[in-house]
Amino acid sequence: MADSSARTTAKTAAGIVSSVGLVGLIEQYGLGGVSYAIILEVIGFIQGIGVTFLKPLWAFRDGLVGLIDASLPDEIIRASVSFTAFSLTEGEWAIFGPATFAVGVIATMAGIWVFLQMLRRFNLNPVTALYDRIRR
Repeated sequence: MADSSARTTAKTAAGIVSSVGLVGLIEQYGLGGVSYAIILEVIGFIQGIGVTFLKPLWAFRDGLVGLIDASLPDEIIRASVSFTAFSLTEGEWAIFGPATFAVGVIATMAGIWVFLQMLRRFNLNPVTALYDRIRR
């Protein structure tokens, strides 16, 4: 029985050598295949370390994008863009005509300016707010 398994192994090896050569046999099924697998694991480990260090930066980026997206009044700008085409022909804002987009942008900027002026007038320092709560 041991003789037949050795012959089967030799026959399989001869088939591989005839198709890809002796170098292919060593590369794919011998020492080359083992070193190739080890090198692939090392590369995967190095890439994993890079992803581990970059994950917090990606999370910060996503949070910053969410903050900017939540704070910009893009719905007003989009509505003024779509209403510009409608106001060229009819509608209650037809007096502005193609300038409807500019009016929407100016109204948005004026709203942001009023909001910033309001923030300047109020004392929104978190340290003094916390200190005032503790003192009471």
